[in-house]
Amino acid sequence: MIAAARDEGPHQPTDDPNWVESWLFDMVQADGSLAMSIEFMVWPQHHRMAFLVSLVQQGHPLISLVELDATAPKPPGLEVRASGLWTDIGVQTPLDHMTVDIEAFSVALDDPEDVFAGAYGIRTALGCELEWETDGAVIAGSATHSFEVPCIVHGELLLDEQTIEVDGWGWRSHRWGSPTTVDRTTLRGRSIDGSWFHDDHEDRAATMRVVGAGPVPAPELDARLDQFFAAGDNGDMAWIRRIRGLL
Repeated sequence: MIAAARDEGPHQPTDDPNWVESWLFDMVQADGSLAMSIEFMVWPQHHRMAFLVSLVQQGHPLISLVELDATAPKPPGLEVRASGLWTDIGVQTPLDHMTVDIEAFSVALDDPEDVFAGAYGIRTALGCELEWETDGAVIAGSATHSFEVPCIVHGELLLDEQTIEVDGWGWRSHRWGSPTTVDRTTLRGRSIDGSWFHDDHEDRAATMRVVGAGPVPAPELDARLDQFFAAGDNGDMAWIRRIRGLL
């Protein structure tokens, strides 16, 4: 078995002070008009968490939320309150149905590289009530202790006064352990025929064009994580992720 129901929740850390646990969610609107990445990371030994959101739309500024030093939630809960941020990750049915709720302030950035240069942009209210419902087999992730799940995604996304109905798809993953540079799968997406793909090879990524970039820090490594929502001429769409350099 790749994962058991109990693996959806927090795990007991080892004595490695760098031990980290992460829940990573992708969302892609069915027509490819927008895509979102959400990562919730916890260092239980340090009572610390990080929360990273990137929302991309072609021709629009990047919507970015980077919180690197909030207080970790008390296990087994995954609800966090910090300045300008409330979020709750809900395990509704293990390995079948998860939810992500957010009420926060983000920034709109014309240049995605500004994420690493003070993130001075237009303050933007960001909220969501999104659901990830399993739509395929649970598979092993890139990290030693991890699993990944293809899902149908639906719900509501709020940007300032705009309400967007989400009817799309995405992957979600959960990993825990000592961090490495290859913990996040390079490429995970969906083909136009509805089939899922998930791999660490660059061949498919090389055939796709970038729709939007949503880079964020990779705080577990003091590095940067380059993230791209990309599409192929054949209708494939995916999130592409690579660790690159130290901050």
